[in-house]
Amino acid sequence: MRAWMVHTVGVTKGQAAEHLAVQKIAESHRALHAGLAEGGALCKSVAVQLAKWTTSIPEEYRDKAEEILVAAARAGADLRALAAIFADIRARVARPDRDGPDDPRLDRGVLLDTTIDGAGVLRGDLTPECAAMVTVVLDALSAP
Repeated sequence: MRAWMVHTVGVTKGQAAEHLAVQKIAESHRALHAGLAEGGALCKSVAVQLAKWTTSIPEEYRDKAEEILVAAARAGADLRALAAIFADIRARVARPDRDGPDDPRLDRGVLLDTTIDGAGVLRGDLTPECAAMVTVVLDALSAP
């Protein structure tokens, strides 16, 4: 569909991808779609990012989480603030990790060492998805 849009309609690849992402939001993210329809609460790029994040939330909590995020956007929260809110929601509703002891992906982990004066060194081996989430959370926490 994206290639058709690029070659037939004459939009860029990015515009075509954004259109398809918004279509996906309309199909499966009611609260985000409503926020987009209002016109002022969410822009397309933020709605797409929120949709990516909320797919990791268990389905029974997803609609409520999206409603909370849209309400925060209406109140003026920027992407950094929305990331912090999302991280809090995700921490509250996350299910236990189902990895077994023989899972080959268990080479990941995080270690925090502290020194005598309280400074810390953080080391970790993370999946790409986890690294992206940690980056968003650390960016949100490092804000002035």
